[in-house]
Amino acid sequence: FEVHRLLVRLVGNPDAAADVDELELDADLTRDELARQMGIGHTAFTMQLKQTTGLNFYDYINQLRIRKATELIEEGKMDISSISQQVGYRYRSTFYRAFAAVHGCTPTKYPSERN
Repeated sequence: FEVHRLLVRLVGNPDAAADVDELELDADLTRDELARQMGIGHTAFTMQLKQTTGLNFYDYINQLRIRKATELIEEGKMDISSISQQVGYRYRSTFYRAFAAVHGCTPTKYPSERN
């Protein structure tokens, strides 16, 4: 997944990044926890993330979550509430706001809006 590839680039150690493949989908994921798992300080992690992606931690993780949610919506096999939870949002309203910021419409309207 994206976080794994990013972390390999950030710390240059595939073994250190091996256990973080799906962390972006964890609602409890924090910058500090991820930095700890990577074995680097949170300040260094934050600076390297910003330098590599141009985004802060929150924006980067939200981007990945919305990308995954969009894929799941396009597959059409899950309801929006389940998708929201699966990609790491605790609250539906937060998911709707983040999704609308990227796509200009709510997740429920997305299938018809993209056609």
